[in-house]
Amino acid sequence: MSSRKTSHNGAIRPDARRVTSSGGGRRRIKRRLPITAMALAALGMLGLDALDPVSALQEAPTDSYIVVMAADPIVGYDGDEPGLEATAPEDGEKLDASDPAVVEYAEHLLEEQEEVAADAGVSGADIGTAFTTAISGFEAELTDAEVTALERDPAVSFVVANEMRQLQTDSTGDFLGLNDPNGVYESGYTGEGVVVGIIDSGIWPEHPSFADDGTFPELEGFDELPCMFGDTDYNPDDAPFDCNNKLLGAYDFRDGYKAAVGSAETFNSAR
Repeated sequence: MSSRKTSHNGAIRPDARRVTSSGGGRRRIKRRLPITAMALAALGMLGLDALDPVSALQEAPTDSYIVVMAADPIVGYDGDEPGLEATAPEDGEKLDASDPAVVEYAEHLLEEQEEVAADAGVSGADIGTAFTTAISGFEAELTDAEVTALERDPAVSFVVANEMRQLQTDSTGDFLGLNDPNGVYESGYTGEGVVVGIIDSGIWPEHPSFADDGTFPELEGFDELPCMFGDTDYNPDDAPFDCNNKLLGAYDFRDGYKAAVGSAETFNSAR
């Protein structure tokens, strides 16, 4: 979730709606660039040294945060809001994102997020990706004062810094002890039939780990997932790739990262 780093999504695209417009699709807002120390110095040279110090603090360079709301997300909502039907899928059932009840509740969550942000004085231009499916929350560039205001709002569960994190291992089985004697793998729990939702480390789709050897059944409802490889204009080595029944889809969701570092690094795709 917290991903001010090179981060990509493999398998299932996360909910990535944008706040501040109507409709059910993704929404995108241009960010306002923070005022830098150089710009503030320039204001002083122009004779604007009477600038209100409180206002100056509010406009200070900001950091990226994830604001997690207290409301149940779509997958956990049991229908306790008047006029809004339950959206949590039954055991063994798959979430239907096109269900009118799901769409209506998603819009309700987005409206609540907008209201909370506005009450804290957060500019719509500083709000990035909004989430409604697995959590209700949004990413935003916030000042210290805005963070404090959000943390005091009873509709907010918590606010966490959207920090760069480095991978701790490239061998998850060993790192988690899954391969240990009498570990879960040896006990027969091998992940058979599990669909991995997020691989937050980038994907090299030609790697054998993502090869479809023909034994994977075709899954319904995954045929429209994005498969974001092949931005050869940005990098000729970013070869196109057709996703398959093993690598179901791949989505580049590094908006926060790109805003922080100012570029997409080596590849501008899910690669």
